[in-house]
Amino acid sequence: MPDRRVRRLRLTTQAEAQVRGLLPRLEDALRCASLPDHGERLYLVRRLSLGRLPRDASPQTLALILERRVAATGGVWVEGGSAAAGTADRVCFASRLDARVALALRLARGQTATEWYWRGAVPEYRPETAPAGNIRRIALSLAALPEARAALPVWVTRLVEAGAVDALLAAVPVELGETLADRLRWPAPMRHPVSMRAQATAHAPTTTAVTPAWLGRCLAVVRPDQVGSIPAAATSVSNRGARPAIRPRDAPRQTDRPATPCTEAPPAPTAHRARMPTRHADAERARPAPHPLQPGWHASSPRTRDITPYSRPWLAPTRAGGLLFLLTLMARLGITDWCDPPGREDFPARVLRAATRRLRLDPTDPIFAVLRVTPGNPRRRPPPVPATWTDPRLAPPRGRPAPELATSLAAARRLDGQAALFLTAARRWLRRVARLGLADLVLRPARLSVSATHVDVHFRLGDCDIRVRRVGLDLDPGWLPWFGRVVAFHYEAGEA
Repeated sequence: MPDRRVRRLRLTTQAEAQVRGLLPRLEDALRCASLPDHGERLYLVRRLSLGRLPRDASPQTLALILERRVAATGGVWVEGGSAAAGTADRVCFASRLDARVALALRLARGQTATEWYWRGAVPEYRPETAPAGNIRRIALSLAALPEARAALPVWVTRLVEAGAVDALLAAVPVELGETLADRLRWPAPMRHPVSMRAQATAHAPTTTAVTPAWLGRCLAVVRPDQVGSIPAAATSVSNRGARPAIRPRDAPRQTDRPATPCTEAPPAPTAHRARMPTRHADAERARPAPHPLQPGWHASSPRTRDITPYSRPWLAPTRAGGLLFLLTLMARLGITDWCDPPGREDFPARVLRAATRRLRLDPTDPIFAVLRVTPGNPRRRPPPVPATWTDPRLAPPRGRPAPELATSLAAARRLDGQAALFLTAARRWLRRVARLGLADLVLRPARLSVSATHVDVHFRLGDCDIRVRRVGLDLDPGWLPWFGRVVAFHYEAGEA
């Protein structure tokens, strides 16, 4: 459910009782209206006129009015933080995390943030508070999120990369930093965290003599797949011959960019009819794919015409949209305890990579952005075998002299071997419970958006598969601490 908020609502009626009766219906309409805000991106509208509303309108009628009014605004969405955003009526950010990074960097540099959209993008921001106080409020707000273990370290790392180490340490005292590090279970660094790690990551020297221990622990949490996003190989498909420059990992982040329209105008509500899902994803190659930009990258194509949701330039086309359905199944197979304590977030990625190898998936597919693992195949003593592995439906096929999966898992020592056994258990469950093969589940066209904290997978509404829905594999998993990201599935009308 997307988070939709109205800061100020102005209604003109003849009696106060009419306002009290209309407000609950407006709240319901705002929840169920089909607006273009499904996913991690953040949209802000300065004002929206609903016109004259019927006195006894139902929430469904009010939702349709909301959809039409948003679609009628037209125009483009301007990137938040740019020079033109202050006078624009429609502003967007790649995510709430990006909005908090942009605001914190502006405050750290002593710049003002008086534009209308900052209070909506960062609700904890108080213009009357000192910059250090606001940076501290942002850190505490991120620490209160379900995905705080992933979001707060990425926010800190981006501030350090931009050279705002001194402002960060002035805003977050050592005691508060250590409390956050202990509460979020950041691992202790391998050696004493002096300023070496921070100065190696930052692009500007710090005047702080010694970096506190909590900062070293925080920087050690960020994984390589959270620094980058869509692999550079996936950006080889160009749009009208244009190829964006992908920022190298060791290059400084560009925070003050010129104003660039986000190019997406809200699509008008369209009628559609359900159709049977396509069995194979090979038809995806026949369609010209929009340019898959790096998630979190704000710049986009200069076109400003109205486009469908599946033409959003930050959504990269993938043939393996159903791969992340395996996450729900892995949770049922007991992978939650298998990845405890935190720090083993790459083990689920090893299981998913084993599935891609079995299906011979093209390594340039954008889905590999969430499958990056620590190099090597280290030994590891496995924890106790999950109780679910004694399910008779996971037993070896009849007539085959194979050991039980639970026995093999208890004997496996290397991570890749354990991941292969998890995949075998998932394949048996799919075949015997859901009547699905691995290819039937994984190979389905979709659009993908990957960031440091979120993975949003967008499917066509007509591709909803009753076999997958019946066993609940396409329900939103939400925040998965053992995977390190928030995962959400979206079904929308439009061409994939």
